[in-house]
Amino acid sequence: MIEGTGCNTGLGLGLALAANLFGYRLVLVVPDNYSPRKIRLLEAYGAEVRLADSRRGRDTHFVLARELLRQNPGWFMPDQLVNAVNVEFAPPQPPRPPALGNCGSSPLLRRAWITTV
Repeated sequence: MIEGTGCNTGLGLGLALAANLFGYRLVLVVPDNYSPRKIRLLEAYGAEVRLADSRRGRDTHFVLARELLRQNPGWFMPDQLVNAVNVEFAPPQPPRPPALGNCGSSPLLRRAWITTV
């Protein structure tokens, strides 16, 4: 399995966990300016991480992932960007909390407001 991911570490972790659980090989392609800490985390969950040259454009990790997919016909790519099912399962984003005066800077109050919406 192969997937390009640039900022959604949760997706990469979920894929790595599932691949590890079912015994699949997972290659995640990320930009070369991706956080080294995130890369180590993905590798700790069993993903093989490949780096794409971020100087070549914003979505080079997706381009490289598709190129590797073409070179390896036995691989599968969920392709988060064009997978129509992705929209069906993506949870709606919670609205931003209203201005709460001085309390607006409290993460606890913001979290409480979001969970009650």
